[in-house]
Amino acid sequence: MSTSSSPVWVVVPVYRGLEAVQRCLQSVTAAQNRVPWRLLVIDDASPEPALRDWLQAWRTQQSGRVLVQRNARNLGFVRTANKGLALAMAEGADVVLLNSDTQVAHGWLDRLHAAAHRADDIGTTTPWSNNATIFSYPAYPEGGELPAGFDVHRMDALCAQTLRAQAVDVPTAHGFCMYIRSPCLIQTGLFDADAFGRGYGEENDFCLRASALGWRHVHALDVYVQHEGSVSFGAERAALVAHAAGVIRARYPDYDERIQAYLRTDPTAAARQALDAALASWRGGANTPTEDRVDAPRAARWQRWLRCVRWGRSGSQP
Repeated sequence: MSTSSSPVWVVVPVYRGLEAVQRCLQSVTAAQNRVPWRLLVIDDASPEPALRDWLQAWRTQQSGRVLVQRNARNLGFVRTANKGLALAMAEGADVVLLNSDTQVAHGWLDRLHAAAHRADDIGTTTPWSNNATIFSYPAYPEGGELPAGFDVHRMDALCAQTLRAQAVDVPTAHGFCMYIRSPCLIQTGLFDADAFGRGYGEENDFCLRASALGWRHVHALDVYVQHEGSVSFGAERAALVAHAAGVIRARYPDYDERIQAYLRTDPTAAARQALDAALASWRGGANTPTEDRVDAPRAARWQRWLRCVRWGRSGSQP
């Protein structure tokens, strides 16, 4: 088992959505963790004056481990994310790429860090979320809302208590909250900004490149991060998703089958059932367990996966 004492960089690209950004950053700085960390917020030339002003005012209230940068012009999500990844790589530090429409709870980083360092060949870890395709709970795999009466803190506590130190291998991470080990990042390199510069699919390409080098990707079952999801971009978004899917299929002809195989084996089924039981218990047994959509047609689930590869991002936009 590998360990690391360097501070973990948490990189949050920001573009729109003042209230979502406020909730995200305040949750990160309020969360109590034993693992040392640094927070890097990169404003990708936001067109919202209120967001720009709030970021500058908020930064003056933070400690030295919080950094705020602003791009002189809009670079798009992938190039903005790469700026943060490059800084972490230069310091030999692990890094978490975190969407600006997420919220985290106490101990989230400790448990992601622990999951990433349980074996030397683990390259990335991804937590549960309400809206993260194959990492979604309770609506799997399409994503949805948090269970009624539950916030991120209670859901995270439910996962931490029910599935302590458990993880399963996955074919790819999800960029809404993607923990990357430093050795994996150094060996694999940054996201491919030329192919995926406007977003969608870049983390899948990264994970497949890493897998080819022998790195594994795991789903940390004892961590839960809330993800609000972004506003639809209509036809433009559909075109971006289609482009990304085409690039992935051209580069990795067996990728579809990898995802199909994952959906067939459904390695988180037992974990979801355990969470269902725990959820019912926490509610005093008044509610029936959450519906588990394991009988959904695999083809339909794969289409939902493709549609949702990066639709939930509200960070940097082209």
